[in-house]
Amino acid sequence: MSSLILLLARIALSGIFLTAAVLKLRDLDSTLVAIFQYKILSWSASGAVASFLPFIEIAAAVGLWIPRVRLGAALLSLTLVLVFMTALGSAVARNLDVSCGCFGTSDLHTTAIRRFAEDAILLALSAALLLTETRRSRLLLHSPAKSVR
Repeated sequence: MSSLILLLARIALSGIFLTAAVLKLRDLDSTLVAIFQYKILSWSASGAVASFLPFIEIAAAVGLWIPRVRLGAALLSLTLVLVFMTALGSAVARNLDVSCGCFGTSDLHTTAIRRFAEDAILLALSAALLLTETRRSRLLLHSPAKSVR
């Protein structure tokens, strides 16, 4: 059952990151505006983030399926969710009315509280995958070396 849950977590996370990346790539101008409205980065820095963020999300989504890079992808996934939650929390704390921008213009009417709750679920899924992959990597590192003949 545990492996089924991890499989579903991997499917959910990779699907969400891939969808978010594609929607951002389809409308980079809106992605730039969505990032800038958080008032954390300058306009030019927001443009840089808007340009490379979709590709980082694609890397995380694809990496979750490649055994050799799955640990790094799980860490990247967790980091992305933490950055999103931090930016959203910062905007809410400063009383900014922001749309997430996570899914292009399709999430303009999603409340910050709802998005934060959704991100908390993604954080839990990412953490579960990261813990699982960390354990798997430790087992591989500490297993006796197999002789090659």
